[in-house]
Amino acid sequence: MFLFTAEQYDGDHVALAVLLGLNGLRVSEACATDVEDLGFERGHRVLGITGKGNKPAKIPLVPRTARTIDLSIGERHDGPILRRRIVVSVSRLAPQG
Repeated sequence: MFLFTAEQYDGDHVALAVLLGLNGLRVSEACATDVEDLGFERGHRVLGITGKGNKPAKIPLVPRTARTIDLSIGERHDGPILRRRIVVSVSRLAPQG
């Protein structure tokens, strides 16, 4: 139901939903990701994050997550994966408006 509901909005909502629901990222980890953090390692699509305790980690993405992120970022090569309407990084601590 969570993923279905996100699909009713836009690509950024779906990208956030799959990062949280399918890859198990924390909200703060997902919101801090940039397009430049995507990569390949040992034949797998990975996302570099800064985890709990400020520890860097490479998270392997499930295929649905990788496809969803690709659709969300389109042709962009830099900047945040998850965008607000005014194209700034999303932060769970930032005021929404």
